[in-house]
Amino acid sequence: MLVVIGNVLSPLARWIVIDLHLMTIRQATTRLADAGGPVKIVSERSDAFSYDERRKVIASGNEV
Repeated sequence: MLVVIGNVLSPLARWIVIDLHLMTIRQATTRLADAGGPVKIVSERSDAFSYDERRKVIASGNEV
C-alpha cells in the first residue's frame, strides 16, 4: 500500500509505504534535485507493526 503527499513535480513529497508481508511501514521525504538530477531522499524512517495493526490497516484499505 502506498500513500503519497505531494507529487513527483512538487519540490517535496512525502511517501508512506506499508508492506503487509514484512509488516513494516516506511516514511520518506524526497526532494527534487537541482538541474533535473535524480530525486534525493531527505529523511526516512522505518518501523515494524503488530498483527493487530496489520488487521486495522487492511480494514482501512478495504474501506477506501
